[in-house]
Amino acid sequence: MIYTWVGLLLSHARADCQLEAGIETSFLQISIENVTLHSVSEGDAWIGMENMHLSIYLICFLLIPICAVAFAGPRWALATMITCADSLCTELPMAIFALVAEDPFSLGALVATKPLGQALATPLVIQFTRQRELHSMKLGLLLQSAGLFLQAFTPSLGAWFAARAAQGVGSALMLGAISAMMGDATKETGDSGRGLFTYSMWLGLICGAPFGGICFAIESFLPFLFLGLADLILLTALHFKMDAPSKPMPGIPRDVLAPLRYPMISRPLALLCLVVMYGAALQAMIFKVMEEDLQLGVVPASFTWLFQAWPMILTSLLLGPAAQGIGFRLIMLTGLLVVGSGALIVDDKSFMCLIAELVVAGLALGAENATVPRLLEDVASRNFDDTSATWTLLNLGQQIGYVLGPLIGAVLYHVGGLRTMCRAFGVLLIGYALSHTVD
Repeated sequence: MIYTWVGLLLSHARADCQLEAGIETSFLQISIENVTLHSVSEGDAWIGMENMHLSIYLICFLLIPICAVAFAGPRWALATMITCADSLCTELPMAIFALVAEDPFSLGALVATKPLGQALATPLVIQFTRQRELHSMKLGLLLQSAGLFLQAFTPSLGAWFAARAAQGVGSALMLGAISAMMGDATKETGDSGRGLFTYSMWLGLICGAPFGGICFAIESFLPFLFLGLADLILLTALHFKMDAPSKPMPGIPRDVLAPLRYPMISRPLALLCLVVMYGAALQAMIFKVMEEDLQLGVVPASFTWLFQAWPMILTSLLLGPAAQGIGFRLIMLTGLLVVGSGALIVDDKSFMCLIAELVVAGLALGAENATVPRLLEDVASRNFDDTSATWTLLNLGQQIGYVLGPLIGAVLYHVGGLRTMCRAFGVLLIGYALSHTVD
């Protein structure tokens, strides 16, 4: 019965999507030629009418199960969907940015704006939203939704910068509060909340760029409009279903920089920051190369992101339980040497070479994510009564990597292209690994 309704829905959408010249397009034959010709100045071409009916049908079709789970499902499902929506918001436009920002500096700055806004807003959020976690999450969802609507209907580079900044502040408001609320929401499952939080982030990481590319190929505004409406649905469900958490989110530790005096904490943090920097720079610039130099469309370029996302997740899952037995130091330094060596031999003219580098970068990111947090937790628990400062530094190190990576990558890309960018990071990564191998 369900498949019959889906067939009727797509058949009706197909009939409504006939072009004036009599050329018929189907859901699986939508051309993205016109999409790749969009520029920032073409405001009148950003919102087309060719596939408007199909866009409306798809939005309604996708929002119905989201609405059902948000209002009728358990509270942990709502908390998981909010976390996944934030991850989707980050990854959704990655393959689209290269069409909006023409030069590498604008592209790098656009990618870095959201993590920069999140990093700057996090201390203020923690300071002023304790005991107000529910209101903080509502405001965060509202800001993210407003930023997505701005991206959907305003193809201006300045507007997109403002939208990404608002989304970064929204992420800080949401993620700071979701950690306090996830524990209450998952009591019925017996989970601490950390597992569901991680898996929902990974789901958004995997689906974000491909989903954004497919929807953008149908209509430019479609991915942003859909996710903005989904955020409003989650906001409404949050208002009616969630209560304030029983335990407030932790505040900022008094001496947050004190753990950096210990090399067993500062060195793994620097290592993770370097790997995240390279991964963020590669993600920011590789779509530009694929879409402009290799002439790939938005959809195939967006799916190449899976070659980094899946190895990262699988490596983190597989190495996590065995990290202590194998050795934290061995895994971390091996990951640095592997990704650095791969960066040195990148050929930006070869599609297969770029795919191989995405896989290598994903493996290295997964290895570091599997070892560094566990190592820091082990060291902090043996040397400090309160480990919250270590977790704050871990989050700060990752945010610094996500901000500096695209900015430094843009400068290096402007100087000599993707190959120069990768080789510079490769020398840095291998040099750091060798310097600590000698110690």
